[in-house]
Amino acid sequence: MLTTYVVDTLDDVVATDGFVSLREAIQAANFDVAITGDVAAGQSDGDQILFDPSLANQTIELTGGELVVRDDLVIDGSAASVIISGQKLSRVFFIDAGSPAGSNGHVLLKNLQISDGRELGIPTGNGSAVATGVGSRVTLDTVIVAENEGVAVTEGGGGLLTILRSTIRDNAGTGVSGFNASVIHIFDSTIQDNHTSSDGGGVVNNGVMVITNSKVTGNTADMQGGGLFVNSMEPNSTTLTNVTISGNSAASGGGGIHADQGSVRVIGGQLDWNTGNLGGGVYLSALAPLTMQGTVVSKNVVVGSVPSGGGIYLDGNATAVLTNVTIEENEASNATPGGGGIFAGTDSSLSVYHSSISFNSTSGTSGGDGGGVYSLGTTLFEDSKIHGNTAIDDGGGFYSGSGSHVFRRSFVTHNLAESLSTNDGGGIDIQNGNLLIEESEVSHNTSDRIAGVLSSGTTVITRSLIANNVATQGNFAGGVYHFDVGSGGLQIINSTISGNSTGGNGGGVEVQGGTAEIRNSTIAFNVADSDDSGQKGGGLY
Repeated sequence: MLTTYVVDTLDDVVATDGFVSLREAIQAANFDVAITGDVAAGQSDGDQILFDPSLANQTIELTGGELVVRDDLVIDGSAASVIISGQKLSRVFFIDAGSPAGSNGHVLLKNLQISDGRELGIPTGNGSAVATGVGSRVTLDTVIVAENEGVAVTEGGGGLLTILRSTIRDNAGTGVSGFNASVIHIFDSTIQDNHTSSDGGGVVNNGVMVITNSKVTGNTADMQGGGLFVNSMEPNSTTLTNVTISGNSAASGGGGIHADQGSVRVIGGQLDWNTGNLGGGVYLSALAPLTMQGTVVSKNVVVGSVPSGGGIYLDGNATAVLTNVTIEENEASNATPGGGGIFAGTDSSLSVYHSSISFNSTSGTSGGDGGGVYSLGTTLFEDSKIHGNTAIDDGGGFYSGSGSHVFRRSFVTHNLAESLSTNDGGGIDIQNGNLLIEESEVSHNTSDRIAGVLSSGTTVITRSLIANNVATQGNFAGGVYHFDVGSGGLQIINSTISGNSTGGNGGGVEVQGGTAEIRNSTIAFNVADSDDSGQKGGGLY
């Protein structure tokens, strides 16, 4: 049968004084022996510590160093809502309920505030408010962890840390962190306004982490991962379900999420208003595949010398699969940005299903390609739309300098490549790569020179509509412009090229070098004109 202790003093002492202090109660529970004449022995199968209501909303200030918990224990502040302060002199709790190895003890901290802890005399990153030893099982339920110096809450590896209905805020260090092989579950909680001089302002995952129905907001990192930093060798390392990651910032990659290693799965939720240098919302390395479903990625910004991927950034060889995802109103700005919505690096793989990439932009001072997407790898769009994006240079909707790209049952519409007199590809701009447009529509896109589709290499347009695209200033096609950079040719099959216009040659289609095959298709109502003086090839040049 468990022993119940009722703490009735704010003093942090071990003394025969007629009162029960928090430190006395913990020691009695740890060793199952009486502590002074005031505190009875605990039980081996677990104990609980409560607080007298007379202590309500008051602070226990630690003067004897951190509180060490070594056995099954519940510390419940429900009756008093007490604050436990380390006074910036020590860590507050060290929970080593997993020792000896295999004991697998469980500790519950409930309805408490833990503040002013400090990583003093211990290695940096080992926890200023709550640290758990190897193999411990610890739950924080309705706990506020605030204004600590150093990583606020850490899981020591090999155990389980569960955070429920809690708030971790305003700490001068990462909010929550786990060592290798750690398992951390966070439910219905808020991690906000934490700051680190390293990686991961809000959360660092070095093991397995599950975050559900929670918020990670307003955190900052002087390096990478303003909201969440992932560096795990565990399979299925990070799962986020209905999580809001908002208003975080990182000086380098991943304003919202930076994943160096370990898979990331995002279901529902939103990533918005985050800021970074590469990947305002999300940064992915080659060792960190992303699966995202039903998520909104919006209003994220990248800035810096070469900012890329306002919403999502894929490094070389990285992989991302997006399903029912909305990428909207993200921005890559300053200098020469790339990919207002998504940037995908060399040999990366990006697959997009039933998704929308809309109203993203690049706004650099000396150019900026790919208002919606900039890809140097392999991309697939199925049943998706790229709509209303703006590039200050080439590729209002989509830009690529290499790789192979497929648009299937998708819409590329109302995109704009503006500002420079040599802007190409209001809709799609493939400078050096292969392109398949199948059962899709490219329409109402605008640029200075080539409005609908610019392509090189092997290009196939089948059962598709290229319509009402406008090249405003001249020289090249309004609908489709193809130039040969090798052995690739152009095929237009069972398609319609209609209502496109240019101030130069080739209102509908222009082919410069290579081969062209047009079969069972309609080229109609296209215009090649410049100030009413006329140009060549209204339909085909």
